Amino acid sequence: MEINRRSFLKTTLGATLALGIPTSLISYSYAEGSKKVREFHFSASRAKVNLGSGPGFWAWTYNGQVPGPEIRVKEGEIIRVFLKNFLSEETSIHWHGVPVPNPMDGVPGITQKGVMPGETFVYEFEARPAGTYLYHSHAKYQLDLGLYGALVIEPANQAGSYDREYTLLLEDWVMKDDGGLADRPRGSSMMGMRRGMGIGQADFPYPPAEGILLEPRYDARAFNGKVYPAMAPLSVNKGDKVKLRLANPSSTSKSRVR
Repeated sequence: MEINRRSFLKTTLGATLALGIPTSLISYSYAEGSKKVREFHFSASRAKVNLGSGPGFWAWTYNGQVPGPEIRVKEGEIIRVFLKNFLSEETSIHWHGVPVPNPMDGVPGITQKGVMPGETFVYEFEARPAGTYLYHSHAKYQLDLGLYGALVIEPANQAGSYDREYTLLLEDWVMKDDGGLADRPRGSSMMGMRRGMGIGQADFPYPPAEGILLEPRYDARAFNGKVYPAMAPLSVNKGDKVKLRLANPSSTSKSRVR
């Protein structure tokens, strides 16, 4: 018996619904079957971390590490990320700077429902354009607590060459259990981003009782999850051509690199 693609998808979807499998676990794009799919499995959970200075503390992590695992793919491949939430509140993953389908954008209350404790959500989108990006939680203060990582999309056709490559994430930290907040409003960077998105205070996806967003009182600056002098040195040879991928997941701070 022959069955065409449309009938197959309808039959599969009907069986999925009948079995009670969450539709969020169904591949978002059926049309990309000819492209290579790269799968990644992330768990969001609390974990004890140490940045190389001072005592360890409880942070919020992807796969128990900070920053989260680097996602590295080729331009045009399909990224599929399974996110399991082991936290005590809803979470998400936002793909910062990547033009993804709206349901994959990861902003709770705007582009998707938050992934609730115990739930799994599958993000799927095409990796393009090539470049250096960030992924991070877009729920409450979770980015400041450690839920972020690097997303590298390598070009399908590499122009030029280099000998070594490093990705550097420049991060603000509150080195205490589950972070900490200050008694002052969050700085203009976050407020400006909200205004640029056309979002007022009443529209922002936080409980009204929480009031205005506060800015954490940072006490450490880390590179790839380690503060000076604990960060690993960049190993190069004389004459090497080195490519540095720099990204700043900090919610408000700017950096001058030299």
